[in-house]
Amino acid sequence: MGRLPMPFCEGHGEHGGASLDHKTFSCWQCGEGASPPKLVKQILGCSWAEAYRTVEQYSQLDTDRLFTQVPISERKSLVELPPLSAPLVGPGGGYIKSRGLDPGVLEAEYGVKEIGVLGDYRLRLIIPVYVDNTLVTFTTRRYVENSEPKYKAQPPEKAIIPIKHCLYNIDTVKDQAIIVEGPVDVWKLGIGSVALFGTSSTVEQQEMLVNRGVKRVFIMLDPGTEKPAEKLYFSLISLIREIKIVRLEGLDPGGMTQEEAINLKLQLL
Repeated sequence: MGRLPMPFCEGHGEHGGASLDHKTFSCWQCGEGASPPKLVKQILGCSWAEAYRTVEQYSQLDTDRLFTQVPISERKSLVELPPLSAPLVGPGGGYIKSRGLDPGVLEAEYGVKEIGVLGDYRLRLIIPVYVDNTLVTFTTRRYVENSEPKYKAQPPEKAIIPIKHCLYNIDTVKDQAIIVEGPVDVWKLGIGSVALFGTSSTVEQQEMLVNRGVKRVFIMLDPGTEKPAEKLYFSLISLIREIKIVRLEGLDPGGMTQEEAINLKLQLL
């Protein structure tokens, strides 16, 4: 579609193109590619959250790939954690210790909180999700065994970016990343690991990796999830230079000791 200037390329002239079918931009000269949010972020010099909001507001693309269909005027400009969120000094902190983790570290580094027996998120850990150091949504994890779902996320219409459009811990990623399923896995592996909030990945999560300039990826999902891991592999293979599926035998990253998880990360990176 036409010839466009490409802000990522150091060359001069109009040697960029746009694909309306794939909703991407690319440069014919240097080979650089971009999704609509990446292009907006580069041109405006704004945050990822603002870039996604701008695409939703002005684009005529099928924006349900980028956000749920909530008018920009009705979308919250700020996300707040549930009002009963408290420090990790109660049973939530005890659960974290039982997983071999330090509540103080999780609260300081990830902003994790807990809620007691009251409210919509009772008996849960509150897990903030940040993109570009901006709180864009949150999810929760129960810390007691009951009939409720293990994870319960903020409703997408109340988020700046819905949970399945985010990668947990993405702000710590540079040119390589370890992809895991959930926040507990990230807490064990630390910097450079990101969570999908489940076994499946979305286009938006994949774009977030590509837009960060990630060149090397290790897919480390829980045992028994070979098909989702392979699906993610083939989705990324043409976009990221080096991808490897790490198959764990009988133990997921969240079930490892902190020492085991860090040693595994050092072997990979």
